[in-house]
Amino acid sequence: MPCRIPKYPRGHANILLLSMYFSTRCEQYLGLAWGIYSIIVCCRVVVMKLQINGNTPLSQVSFVALDTETCGLYEARVVELAGVRFRGGVEEGRFQTLVDPQERIPSEVTAIHGITNEMVQGAPKIRQALMAFLDFTRGAVWLAHNSPFDVKILTAEFYQSELPIPARFVLDSCRLSRRFNAGLQSHSLGSVCWHLGIKQEQAHRALGDSLAVMEIFQRIIARHPTMTIGELLARHGKPYDFDRAIATSYCIPRYTSLERIE
Repeated sequence: MPCRIPKYPRGHANILLLSMYFSTRCEQYLGLAWGIYSIIVCCRVVVMKLQINGNTPLSQVSFVALDTETCGLYEARVVELAGVRFRGGVEEGRFQTLVDPQERIPSEVTAIHGITNEMVQGAPKIRQALMAFLDFTRGAVWLAHNSPFDVKILTAEFYQSELPIPARFVLDSCRLSRRFNAGLQSHSLGSVCWHLGIKQEQAHRALGDSLAVMEIFQRIIARHPTMTIGELLARHGKPYDFDRAIATSYCIPRYTSLERIE
């Protein structure tokens, strides 16, 4: 079902009318001179609009470092979702919830992240968790370590929950580490934390890993105090986004129609 996007008031300052899309390509960033624009849909009738000028210093941009824990790999269900919101080196808030995957968690996966079937009994279903997370991340840029994995997982969960799939990109702290810590042999989360002297608390749990991602990002940008979000994107390269995840997912049908802002 298409999501109906409400009209914005006439004359509203700095409003850029963008198309809501599913499989058809729509650029999330429209060139550094124009700034960066992203739409995120938190329910079927509500639109959150993120508008950031490319010349905005990183110290003035809110970010959310996120992580998921799952029942396994490749289209697995989420069992934990977390994020840490921060801006200008100051933490603004934390989000963490276990999620009932409505299927059993294999023992070999529990051995990695420690989340048992008993722990997720009575936990929120993924739809409730996603909507709460979207509200928490309102107006912020998303960031994850090895972001394609989390984006693919979340794309499938948005679809299965009958929620519109966000039209936005997710920065990758792993890719940033490759750009700014080129001498490292490994850019895994644990390796980068060790190299930067970051103490990992509760590794392989969503909140602990989100905190580690935030610290990695903060250490990297601390070396470049005047860097803008546009300059960061230029160093990062084109981020992974949800429409690419749709195109490569075998469990999500391709959509052909668009709902546009009128």
